[in-house]
Amino acid sequence: MFQGDIFSLTTADLDPVDLVYDRAALVALPFAMRPAYAEQILALTDGAPQLLIAFEYDSAEKDGPPFPVPPREIERHYAERYAITELSRKDVLQDSLNFREAGVSRFVEVAWRLVPKRSA
Repeated sequence: MFQGDIFSLTTADLDPVDLVYDRAALVALPFAMRPAYAEQILALTDGAPQLLIAFEYDSAEKDGPPFPVPPREIERHYAERYAITELSRKDVLQDSLNFREAGVSRFVEVAWRLVPKRSA
């Protein structure tokens, strides 16, 4: 386990990566930082499969983090290298006091499976 700046991490710091579990990283970053994060994860893991948890809500109702990451953004960052499958979609507003108190009308947690596309 590593704690620190993901952008300072190199492949030399890691053994081969078999799987990435992103529960709170991509959604913690503002929009402008997400492309660099996605590229860094791809570089560090050699495109290992991923389980990615994202959130969807109206950003006009509340500023993150966590920030909303809609399906089209997942595709923009990962579709070139991964087959993307939505695994689950769950309304978590009732479990999210911070979002309820902010007046958010919809807060959905979405789990995505990203499987590498291998070239022949």
